[in-house]
Amino acid sequence: MKSGYGRYLSGYNFQLIFNDGAIEFYEDGFVIAVKYGAAVVNADDGNGNTISYTILVDRQ
Repeated sequence: MKSGYGRYLSGYNFQLIFNDGAIEFYEDGFVIAVKYGAAVVNADDGNGNTISYTILVDRQ
């Protein structure tokens, strides 16, 4: 993602696993890219599976 962009992630029961300050994370699954770095968010897909999102924020 580019810094300043936001998006909703699919899934339920979101868990922030790692964030070096790259994103702002909200419990409803919305993330905003804040600065260069990385983050990992896990979520349930509703069928017993775990979705793992790796978010990389680009430099501008």
